[in-house]
Amino acid sequence: MDTALQAADRALALDPANGEALAMKGFTQVLYRWEFAAGLASARAAMAAAPNDAEVLNFAGDTFRFVGALDEALVAEKRAAELDPLFFVNHSDYGWILLMRHRAREAVDNGDRALRLAPDYWSAMDMRARAFLALGDTDAAAAEVDDFAKLVPDIFTIDELRARVAIARGDLETARVHAAALQRRADAGETVYYTLATVHAKLGDNAAAARALQQAFADRDPLIVGDIEWVQRSDWPDDPALQAILARPELEPMFTARARFAGDGPATDHAASPAR
Repeated sequence: MDTALQAADRALALDPANGEALAMKGFTQVLYRWEFAAGLASARAAMAAAPNDAEVLNFAGDTFRFVGALDEALVAEKRAAELDPLFFVNHSDYGWILLMRHRAREAVDNGDRALRLAPDYWSAMDMRARAFLALGDTDAAAAEVDDFAKLVPDIFTIDELRARVAIARGDLETARVHAAALQRRADAGETVYYTLATVHAKLGDNAAAARALQQAFADRDPLIVGDIEWVQRSDWPDDPALQAILARPELEPMFTARARFAGDGPATDHAASPAR
């Protein structure tokens, strides 16, 4: 990531209005450096420099999402899908933003669009499974995870999603089996501890969640910034050990920005409709 930032800076030294370099710089500043104000400024500059470049808009949309500027993220991702409707990632990424805006049915529809273009695109399946859970349809979520597992059987998120389906069904015993599998993967370096922390928190195992979250923080895990569900401290259990980790000064600018943007628009605002 340091090398990526150096390359972006070299590009910008040659062309200060290079939208691609600005977009990648903002993405990296926020996700890996935790430089939230600087990354937001880079993403906005990227959109101003290249308003009709779908790739630039897609990366800017990711950066807006990380900081919590969901209205700007919706605009960027919707425009990316309109400009390049045959690139499946644009529809899936737009779906992630819709899911964060509590528009889960529209998120599923955008996942469908992505999968019609690329039937093996695992991120769209991941997003659809979470959207079905948000809709309370555990059968559809489980079926989506089964299809996902056939496609990419060894990816860590299968255990996470199976645990979440089991929790939604009240089957905590099965959920803990999948949490244990995630623990083994994390200890082996096959997945990140942040994912494990969220599953433990869902299960109410706060001590285990705190241990995993502490390790995620030590690893500077990008999912601390990139998660779509646990976006504020209040989303986590009111547990002293967990809250102490989240109160680290490095994260304060992120939570402050997300609190500021939270009132920008209603969660069910339909001004930005899915790209058709």
